[in-house]
Amino acid sequence: MKIFFEDKYFLSVLTFFGAFLYFFNIDNYYLGLDQADYLIHAVHILEYGVPYILGDTPPFFDSRFTVDGVWGYHPWLGMYLIASSIAIFGKTTLGGVFPAAVSGLLSILAIYYLAHLIHKNIHISRLSAIFFTFSVPYILYMRTSRYFGPSILLGILTLIFFIRLWQNNEERIYLFCISSILLFYSMYSQFFGLFAGFTLFCAIAIRNKNFYRKLLISYCIIAGFTLPWFLKYFLPVKKKVKEYYSNYFDKSYEKNTGTTIEFIVGYLSQINSYIFPITLVIIVWLFKKFSSRFEFEWNKFKTLFGLCVGCSILVATLHTIPLFNYILGTVSIWVILLAEIVYKLSKVNLLVGSSTAAILLLTNWFHIAPWFLYDQIIFPKSFAQKLNLKVLSSGLLKRWDKSIRDNNIPNYLLWKYAKELNGNYNGALKDVANYIKLHGSPDDTFVIAHEGDSLSFYTGLNWGNIYPFKTPPKWIIPRHNRMYSFRGKQSSMEEKIKATEYVNDYLKSHAYKKINLKSCDTGYANSYNISNHNFKSCYGYFSKTVIYEYLGNKAIIPQE
Repeated sequence: MKIFFEDKYFLSVLTFFGAFLYFFNIDNYYLGLDQADYLIHAVHILEYGVPYILGDTPPFFDSRFTVDGVWGYHPWLGMYLIASSIAIFGKTTLGGVFPAAVSGLLSILAIYYLAHLIHKNIHISRLSAIFFTFSVPYILYMRTSRYFGPSILLGILTLIFFIRLWQNNEERIYLFCISSILLFYSMYSQFFGLFAGFTLFCAIAIRNKNFYRKLLISYCIIAGFTLPWFLKYFLPVKKKVKEYYSNYFDKSYEKNTGTTIEFIVGYLSQINSYIFPITLVIIVWLFKKFSSRFEFEWNKFKTLFGLCVGCSILVATLHTIPLFNYILGTVSIWVILLAEIVYKLSKVNLLVGSSTAAILLLTNWFHIAPWFLYDQIIFPKSFAQKLNLKVLSSGLLKRWDKSIRDNNIPNYLLWKYAKELNGNYNGALKDVANYIKLHGSPDDTFVIAHEGDSLSFYTGLNWGNIYPFKTPPKWIIPRHNRMYSFRGKQSSMEEKIKATEYVNDYLKSHAYKKINLKSCDTGYANSYNISNHNFKSCYGYFSKTVIYEYLGNKAIIPQE
């Protein structure tokens, strides 16, 4: 507490900015995509005490993800936090986001403390907190309703208490145990990644019997509080997940050397794009080579950081998709490294250091530099088309190549997001929900091609994606380029095609009125997608949102 009090004015101002960025206009947008999963689980917790999914008929989620009807694929801490928040704020975006936003505010202080613990330098501590607070990806994570915010905070705290345990023989183990257990129940893959890093670090860099003894006792206590859940829920579910994703993506999900390498490349690419640009590595190398005043030396902390990052990435390759979410436990490592580099550049040349900090904070220029070289110089699209390479014609490499070319655009990212934050969210989900709440009734049933769980959360209406229909659903909502699926199970492509054909034929043969809304029919929420899709106006290939209302026995032919 003394550290915070000594720099209270700076930290007060920074946490004020953090509160503004995490909470401002929070109820202006709706939580879509898989954010709704945690919202529904939270509602189930309020009803049953655990995330039990079989109380709904049919359930919202595929029962393959459960053990005896209780969700087992994700740990429950984030769900319980959101349940507590919903109990206070109701079924609102604030209710869903509040735990993550508060975690973000605490993470600002935790990163400041961790940087101080390592460097004992107020400038690096301040820079670390600034880089975290104004990083657009982390602002987005703190405005979501999943495990992201709590897992970032708990990853930082676990690193803090591990370092304190290592450096101070008088340090007790209970804080390390508590933060580690909570990290596991926030996101287990981040827990395993950090702990693999801790274990390797102890084997390589530490020779202290007293520390080994305390760490062994800590590991035993942590295992006692985490292994029972892991063995009872996660392992049985994990065996069934491969089948689920094989259906979802219509391909086998066997892990091999090729997919592992693809995932590692994916994680490194996201680290470059979101937080730590590889351009900085080149800058550090140039300054070390040509300036004797630039001091950036390897030490035990960097060994610890490197092992934690490497192990977190390797553990995360076991997931089915290489998402940055799975390595969020390494967030503090990257921002502290950024701060150290910028500070030491400033000691050599204040203009270079301050310019680097400004570019990192306000733009994506450093982040897109390697992609710009790839797209414009090394492998331009025209050259790739001439070669007609089969290796870029399908699979992950095709998506990676397309992603680089689509997002290779210089931006003032923080300014762009500030404008987006202040704007009026006009996404399809909110537009549909508001229209149905205004013109529908609580007993209505809806059928939707995308984000049905979100719409059910915000409207309280019955999500009726069950075929064939026993009675005509009041509302049918097609979504842009989406197919209808079965509620409560992961539909195969063949089942989706049949369901979509059935719904389209049903619309033609029953009395439904077509209603055109004002929003763009996109599948993203600007609180979640790192690319910051803009909803203030329709653009590109996105069409307007359309819904159909059942008119009973009136002979109304839907508009074409």
